[in-house]
Amino acid sequence: MPYDAQPRANAGTGGAPTSKGQTERPQMDHPSTKYREIEMPNPVTMHRSSSPPRPTLPRRSEPRSWKATARERIPLTSSLTGPGRAGKQGTLLGVSGGRYEGEVLAGRPHGRGQYFVQKEGSSSKEWILQYDGDWIQGRREGYGTRYYPTGEVYSGDWVANIRHGTGRYEYANGDMYVGQWADDKRNGAGTLYMASGDIFIGNFMADRREGMGTLYMMARQKKYLAEYVRDSPRCGTVLEIDDSDLAPLRGHLASMAAARKLDAAAAGEAIARLPPLQLLQPSKVLAEQVVAVRRERQQGGSKALKAVQAASGNLSERDIEMLRHSYTLMAAGDGPEVGLLPHQLRELVVMAGLDPAAPATRSLVEELMKRRAPTTGRISFDSFMLVVTHFQDEAVKAEATAAVDAAAAQAAATFSATAGARGVAAGTGMAHMLAGTAAAAADAAAAEAADVEADARLAAVAEEEGEGDDGEAVYDGEEDEETRAAAAAASRLPAPNEGHEEEQFLPDGEEAGAEEGEGEDPEKAGQGA
Repeated sequence: MPYDAQPRANAGTGGAPTSKGQTERPQMDHPSTKYREIEMPNPVTMHRSSSPPRPTLPRRSEPRSWKATARERIPLTSSLTGPGRAGKQGTLLGVSGGRYEGEVLAGRPHGRGQYFVQKEGSSSKEWILQYDGDWIQGRREGYGTRYYPTGEVYSGDWVANIRHGTGRYEYANGDMYVGQWADDKRNGAGTLYMASGDIFIGNFMADRREGMGTLYMMARQKKYLAEYVRDSPRCGTVLEIDDSDLAPLRGHLASMAAARKLDAAAAGEAIARLPPLQLLQPSKVLAEQVVAVRRERQQGGSKALKAVQAASGNLSERDIEMLRHSYTLMAAGDGPEVGLLPHQLRELVVMAGLDPAAPATRSLVEELMKRRAPTTGRISFDSFMLVVTHFQDEAVKAEATAAVDAAAAQAAATFSATAGARGVAAGTGMAHMLAGTAAAAADAAAAEAADVEADARLAAVAEEEGEGDDGEAVYDGEEDEETRAAAAAASRLPAPNEGHEEEQFLPDGEEAGAEEGEGEDPEKAGQGA
């Protein structure tokens, strides 16, 4: 009998007759009509699945017995990188009338080279240098210096024939910009050294000052912290330049301010001090104006303006308003008599919607802790709004400062190579930057020498020790018409960078050597690698 036809006995009676004398009918197990019978794979598949894996390994190359060729020893990719490895030295003539001298690869400038153009109005074909720097496949790419007909000079990074990266721009009127560039315009963090001695540090967008910036007026020994919109200040605060409360002087700026103060004292010039403020809560009034400006920038609809606000590291108008409302609710008012205890700051930032674990929020709380009143230990509303309005993320500030300092150091280092040929005119932005850099280096060297001398003296005479601190006065003030006029003076725009398109050069050997007249073989002039 088949398996599915086996009779199934009654579990209760064991197949015995029932009480009525009837025998139970055997039950039959029929095959399932819902599920198919399992089919085992073929033996080959079963063998492969049970065998250990055998991955396909790359074939081992056999050792070569012949000598490698020059192309194999120095492949093309290796000749595209590194200075002096782009190709042979040659001369190329451009379709627009320019001339290139330098490294050439495949009939195009590639490597280090110079580009000359004919002087306008000259019949003797007098050549003047237009660009000196790096080239990649016929385009300005890397670091280079561009000389403009107006006498202005740009030295910095290039990408696809446009100014992009970090660089220095010297204006014809003596001003100088050092900072970041994007799409052939001043974009990002930068420093503007003016011929008058004033220095602006802040953000730029499309060649205009935008966002929170600081104008250091060295002659007046004042600084102006303002919110700029399209190269013009909307609202701000004027302080003494040595005020360490906001935007303190660091590095070469401190050296320049100290040198200017010493020069004024030697010349007998009196530097006017700012009168005390008559407002009871000046930061409260300033915060309202800053919020209005940032709200206008945020609602303007321009993505670039919103990106500037996001990249500046300052608090948005929404965050400032939420912090202000949270303070008012927790302190029961915003008058001069109310205050907030330090242990309430964590609850305040949570109420305002800020992440208490974020590094920026922790920096904000640390700045607020420094504003505690010495008598009551509370944080007043005016001090609270002063910190919130001028707060900037430490990471963003450090990144912007590092970029500007690196560009300034690069400018000072590269300028020394051409200073003998061009010289540095007195009273220019370059002269101010170099003087500040030299003063900062001298101060650092003097401080190091003083430390070494002090250590030697302490080692010789251990019982003689002396320490002293110089006190620093802090002053407050408000802006006047002269300050607003100095801050509102629109910065000069860089010269337009003409010739973005890639220059077309003549084929090898076409009049390239005839222009030189130096006995160079015409067939080899401009020949690529």
